[in-house]
Amino acid sequence: MGGLRGTFALGPFAMPSLTPQSLLGFEQTRSMRHGQRRGKLGRNSTERWALLRNMVTDLIKHERIQTTVPKAKELKRLADKMITIGKEGTLMARRRAGAILRTDESIRKLFGVLAPRYTERAGGYTRVLRSINNRKGDNAPVAWIEYVDREGELRTAKPPVTRLPYTKCLQSAEEKGDERLKEYYTKAQQDQMAATAARVDRIESKKIIIRGPAE
Repeated sequence: MGGLRGTFALGPFAMPSLTPQSLLGFEQTRSMRHGQRRGKLGRNSTERWALLRNMVTDLIKHERIQTTVPKAKELKRLADKMITIGKEGTLMARRRAGAILRTDESIRKLFGVLAPRYTERAGGYTRVLRSINNRKGDNAPVAWIEYVDREGELRTAKPPVTRLPYTKCLQSAEEKGDERLKEYYTKAQQDQMAATAARVDRIESKKIIIRGPAE
């Protein structure tokens, strides 16, 4: 039979070479799922971005819309980001918003109505509430997505919480009785607050005067 190098010559048949994976009965072919996430909504990137742009424009206009649960979860991320852009109030922020929103009316409402409403909030501008009944036809689960702190909202929003940076670290240092840690975190808190105040002043100096929302 000559030298057997990984196979056994059995007439017209041949036994494949034995490897640790074949002996265990499986072969690992799956790699790590880095950079992959859900929420594709059954569309490619171009169609998905067009859909989200239309939905966030309607959400800013009406402040509450109904859609399917997966779409509402994806829209929430973009809707919160639009409020963050609106709170900057600079010319560059208006250009960034104009690249996403479809109408001038929604841009004016974002910077003139919604952004001033959430000056005290640091996040959590929208909420998603599931509906009891599914959509007729395909029985898809639907949900309401709306901006909080508005008249006629489905659920009363909790008041914004103002917490200073390093608050938990200072509490832990006080419980331990460590004066060195307490002094360190107190100084870090003051530096962080000073940096935040400087950033706010810088943004305020770059804000531009805008017209009110369209009637």
